[in-house]
Amino acid sequence: MVMKIRVGTSDDIKEIDICNRAVLPENYDYDYYFGTFEKDHCCYVLVNDNNSKQNSNTDVDLGIDKVYGYILGYRETHDPSVMNLMSFGILPECQKQNWGKKLLQAFFEDIKTKNQNATNKDIVIIKNVGLSVRKTNKRAQKLYKKAKFGFVRNDKDYYGKGHDGLLMIKTFPSI
Repeated sequence: MVMKIRVGTSDDIKEIDICNRAVLPENYDYDYYFGTFEKDHCCYVLVNDNNSKQNSNTDVDLGIDKVYGYILGYRETHDPSVMNLMSFGILPECQKQNWGKKLLQAFFEDIKTKNQNATNKDIVIIKNVGLSVRKTNKRAQKLYKKAKFGFVRNDKDYYGKGHDGLLMIKTFPSI
């Protein structure tokens, strides 16, 4: 299966939600997703590249619209210099193939482009990306540390009683 990363749109919300529910215990309702897409946001999805069918002897629809992974964040309204990485997940069959790293890179490139295009003095440059990750999710923490996120604090019971979260921040250099 040949995969590609593309910009996610509000048309992908249903598939993003399916992926989210398959891999994460934190789930959102559709209004939350739609609200995120109404804000200044970044969204990328990992999908099957239907243009690169590996077996040309079959007419099987490879499901171009199925989301195998996604990354979704939005600019904080109370502090527009912060992009909140709201949710990030990859289906098990696509894990351990560097797709997480590639989705993060696409997310960061989007932020760099937003910052480079912020020529109007009224547009605030994004200086930080913040996220919360379960304290028990060591694999995600390792990915974030490699991407130069730093630990800020432990948020006790952030994910419910007995489930702490770690607040992590990545700072972007000035342009």
